[in-house]
Amino acid sequence: MEMPFSPAEIEAITHQVKGELRRRMRGLRGALSAETRADKSRQIVSRLAEHEVFAGARVVGLYAPMVERGELDVEPLHALLRERGIAVAYPRLNDDRSLSFHRVDDPARLAEEGNLFREAPADPSTLVAALDVVVVPALAADDEGNRLGYGGGSYDRTLGAFGVRPRTIAVVYDFQVLVEVPHLATDIPVDWVLTDRRCFRRAPVATLPFSA
Repeated sequence: MEMPFSPAEIEAITHQVKGELRRRMRGLRGALSAETRADKSRQIVSRLAEHEVFAGARVVGLYAPMVERGELDVEPLHALLRERGIAVAYPRLNDDRSLSFHRVDDPARLAEEGNLFREAPADPSTLVAALDVVVVPALAADDEGNRLGYGGGSYDRTLGAFGVRPRTIAVVYDFQVLVEVPHLATDIPVDWVLTDRRCFRRAPVATLPFSA
């Protein structure tokens, strides 16, 4: 049967749908009161700190939340991880739009440098080559781990480049969980999605046995 759309047309439609969905999610998120955001952030950080994803982790990639833009405030997780002896690294945007992660002991050292989010200082001595876990921001997600990011593809590009891919968990408000998030083959799903009410784990990809 002939497909009604070419692969290029399907990709263009997916990008368009994603853009519309981003605007909708930003609007819904921005409508939350500061009190509601703070309450849900506390719930999520409390649940996140006890999550199995951090079992045995030595280095965790975190992000500086854009609280003023409605993002969940995950910054308190930094201190909780450090109390366990876990190093915390934060992203810095590279020229190719990928991310490099740098170990940061004090989040006060993070600074906004024109990319809307606070980045780690450009210090080669703090660059980490591998991460055990990455906490990933998202505008929406589904129970298969498909995630709607901000459109730059930075996390997908970065996660795909690791020799050993770290475990990943996205944190969103519960209303940001959708039946299905539109996605392309280049989009990398996260392993877990955690909200203020529930948590999903992506089913592992089945592998077929080799033929005799």
